[in-house]
Amino acid sequence: MAGKLDTSLIILLVLGIVALALTIVFGNPSLLTLGVGIMFSYPAYWALDIRHALAVRLYRNQALGIGLISIALGLLFVLFSIPSSPSLTSTLNTLDGVGTLFVFVTIFYWADASVLAGRRSDPLLRDTLGWGRIRRLVWGTLVLFSALSIVLSFSAGLGPSSNLSGLAFPVTVVVFFVPLVSGSILLPVVARRSGDPLLRRQLRYFALFLLPSIVATLLFGVIGPFFAASAPTGFALIGLDLVGDLTYVAASYFLYRSARSLVPLNKIEPEEHAA
Repeated sequence: MAGKLDTSLIILLVLGIVALALTIVFGNPSLLTLGVGIMFSYPAYWALDIRHALAVRLYRNQALGIGLISIALGLLFVLFSIPSSPSLTSTLNTLDGVGTLFVFVTIFYWADASVLAGRRSDPLLRDTLGWGRIRRLVWGTLVLFSALSIVLSFSAGLGPSSNLSGLAFPVTVVVFFVPLVSGSILLPVVARRSGDPLLRRQLRYFALFLLPSIVATLLFGVIGPFFAASAPTGFALIGLDLVGDLTYVAASYFLYRSARSLVPLNKIEPEEHAA
């Protein structure tokens, strides 16, 4: 197992170095952004492949969630790497916003699956904060607001993340906060109550994936605009893009480890988890 994990890390590092070298040679940070998008195909492959080997449906749902998150992030970075032009700006903004929504919906799908799996591994089978009773309502709210945000965004010709006026922005904020708030409240309780150390390890690796993702998002979404307003040199802007993209490379590795940590769960017989 250790050898395979070392090989996986080497593969991701090599891909990152190649993308970084191309960025330095051609002076185009979009190449590194495209490379990061391609890297997310690796955890997606492992998650979807592992899903077929798992005996318990709830754990298969967790693996599917990680696969969907990886696919969503990979596609989003591919979109980010497309050079913008006056004729494409509106379309790309819309697609970027829809892609971002998809990332948050897939994160919520994984969080929901993890809460349900955690209940099965809880010796007392406790329903964490009554999640079993309210999850359908929360899902309905998330789907409704996601669809409304997409409709408003296409109607305005702007992406949800960039439309800061009108109804689209508050609707989109709801979509962003539902996974973040529910996950941050429920998952620590699930990890504490779970009697399965393997499940807790999977949650820990996912938290390690979220940490660099949040840091990189702050770099691009908060620090980047202020940094660009100070009219720095082109090299400094490329450096900021490099730091943010390489941070996402680390995130892709932890997402892969989160998927791989599900493998030993296949040893649990499905009869032990029959409803």
